[in-house]
Amino acid sequence: MSYVFSWMGSSTVNNDNKNNDNSNDINDKKTIHVFQGTCGWSGQQLASWEVGGQGRRPSPVDMKKPLRLYASQWPAVEVNSSNYAIPTVSAVEGWCKQVKSGEFRFTFKAFSLFTHKQVDPKALPAGVRELLSVSQRVARRVEWSELDTAALDLVWEIFNESLIAAYRRSTAKLGVVVVFQYQLSFGPTAANLRHVLECRRRLDYRIGMAVEFRDRSWFVGEAKTQLNLVRRVFWALLAMFQPVDENSSGRSPTL
Repeated sequence: MSYVFSWMGSSTVNNDNKNNDNSNDINDKKTIHVFQGTCGWSGQQLASWEVGGQGRRPSPVDMKKPLRLYASQWPAVEVNSSNYAIPTVSAVEGWCKQVKSGEFRFTFKAFSLFTHKQVDPKALPAGVRELLSVSQRVARRVEWSELDTAALDLVWEIFNESLIAAYRRSTAKLGVVVVFQYQLSFGPTAANLRHVLECRRRLDYRIGMAVEFRDRSWFVGEAKTQLNLVRRVFWALLAMFQPVDENSSGRSPTL
């Protein structure tokens, strides 16, 4: 079973004393929308579910449309496959048709090129691969820094087009958010911070950006100070919580 996550939507504030400069925050009324779901909707994951509160297992007919079955039980999902390959617009539109428009939220994992700064060239969209050199096409990995501007522009354009396909079927309350999950090797350097900001600049302005730093040193000392200066450009900062082995090195992904 994939992990379960809780997704917090952007807050809406209704301050009855908004015209009073001396009003206290305690008088603010905030509504936070929380959506809960799992990572993905694989058939193997759904096969053991009970449907309709009757103790009935999903039928073969149910399993032909696994996302529709999933959406009947959960209000949100994290699309994990977008980390490995950018989904086509037609694929995203097909997913949207299986859920209730305006009532279901898609959260996408960022394409691995954007978070790992390298990628298997076979995972790149065909149009982008055509812009690679012969040596790059047959390489095991292609570095972000090795891609020219045209290739980077095109891969971001294709990624954004897929997200907008979901955005068009969403609502102001739901929207679409992309999770940029930076691994432990992505430490708090000036170059890495510039890279994160470039990802925000290239991500379509209508799409929310949630950032997860697995390396906890992003949240201490000078790195924390620098992060605080730019955090408003993100939709949210995420943290993964899991038990910590007290005998470990301490460089855990837990924040």
